[in-house]
Amino acid sequence: MRVEYVVPSRLKPHERVDQQKLAAMAKGITIEGLQLPVLADRSTGVILDGHHRFAALLILKARRIPVCFVEYHSEDILLDSWSGQTFTKDEVLRRGLAGELLPPKTTKHLFRSGHHIAEELPQVNLTVAKLLELR
Repeated sequence: MRVEYVVPSRLKPHERVDQQKLAAMAKGITIEGLQLPVLADRSTGVILDGHHRFAALLILKARRIPVCFVEYHSEDILLDSWSGQTFTKDEVLRRGLAGELLPPKTTKHLFRSGHHIAEELPQVNLTVAKLLELR
């Protein structure tokens, strides 16, 4: 997967974030840097993985967000749920585009291989200073 650097307005969350996890994520990025990019649907910009990373980068005033785009409707990407609820990919995209956010950590995305999508994301290893330099 290729990492691209996009303006934050290009991306749209479909889940809310947990404020405690968000604070911890922002602090962690400040101290250790950003390890993983956000994952989003190429055609809509809806975030599939990395809602807390994205929100933390907004807090830190990043002008560009590291993201890997995928074709969400590909059969290689599976949608599951941490909560046991059932969702469709179209519903995830609709909610992201409409701003009708699901609770934090509702959906889970996997590759057909069974690996959680975050396990396959490339490392970016960016310090806050480097993140803020991106234009």
